[in-house]
Amino acid sequence: ITDRKRAEAELAKHRDNLAELVTDRTAQLAAAHADLLAEKNRYRALFDQMTEGFALHEIVFDGQGVPRDYRFLDINPAFERLTGLKRHKVAGRTIREVLPGEDPGWIQRCGAVALTGEPIQFEHYSRELNRHYSVLAYRPAPGQFAVIFTEVTERKLAEDALRESEGRLRLVARTAKLGTYDIDPVAGTLYLSPEFRAILGYPADAPAPPRGQAPEYIHPDDAEHVRQMDRQSYDPAGTGALEDEHRIVRPDGSVRWVQVRGQVHFTGEGDQRRAIRSSGIMLDITERKLAEEALRKSEERLRLAQEAAGLGTFEFNIQTGVNTWGPKLERMYGLEPGAFARTQTGWESLIHPDDRAGALERVKEAIETGAPTEGE
Repeated sequence: ITDRKRAEAELAKHRDNLAELVTDRTAQLAAAHADLLAEKNRYRALFDQMTEGFALHEIVFDGQGVPRDYRFLDINPAFERLTGLKRHKVAGRTIREVLPGEDPGWIQRCGAVALTGEPIQFEHYSRELNRHYSVLAYRPAPGQFAVIFTEVTERKLAEDALRESEGRLRLVARTAKLGTYDIDPVAGTLYLSPEFRAILGYPADAPAPPRGQAPEYIHPDDAEHVRQMDRQSYDPAGTGALEDEHRIVRPDGSVRWVQVRGQVHFTGEGDQRRAIRSSGIMLDITERKLAEEALRKSEERLRLAQEAAGLGTFEFNIQTGVNTWGPKLERMYGLEPGAFARTQTGWESLIHPDDRAGALERVKEAIETGAPTEGE
């Protein structure tokens, strides 16, 4: 009986140890389950609170093992917001059922990810949703693929609008023979449009002239002025605006007048403000300058002829009523220089009463017909 008692005691000890072990193991499993549940809840919260859209799918193959469709397994709230598709309406359904007109290439592309496991990043336009997306696709498990995406419709529309605007600008530049330039002082690069090169007399494929404060094509007599203008435009304390007219010398030696308008762009504030870009236009104004010079010389010859002939001159602006007299005409009427009232009534008051009606009638007729008039 001693042996039996000893065996019973040993059995009771093992039973207590086993119960303690089971209790400990149960507690460990409960803790692990709680941790797993907490981790799952954390991932679910992340899944639900993501600003990016997320969707998990499984590929549907045809008889030859080629992807022909895919089924939605799960989506997050951001997916609903970015696409307008609701979870209860897409979960368990295929893309062809949800969006029958979707591009088949989209299915093939994502199917390749599910087959190869190679992730891809790309931009996609959904014809059905009329939206643009930036997409990252990867394989979480064989036969499945997941996507994380953001909507980029506004950016794409802005890019399209920018391309259209730049296209119109290029058309205007070609039509008006308007040259454009773009300088990156940080990278040290210089872009000159074909129209800009044509104004300089350079071939379209010629390298751009070296970047400097006064490029080699500037007329020597204008070089210092251009250097000063350039320094002022790049001054961080200034506005960066640039507008000037100066001469250039083409490779064939001919001299042309150009008008330049540009803007230097800065970044930073205070002592950290620095130039990051300069862009603008150049227009050949040689013909205008020649016309202005011809007009100046013509006016000078007219002035000399009038002085030699003792002629007085006036200019009457019909719209404003301002009547401007030259010094010689004022002297003829016995007025000091600058004393004339510069009005039509001022002139009328200086006419002899017996001649006033006839003079006014001649002026009226000239205004109405546009024909020259004369009288004494």
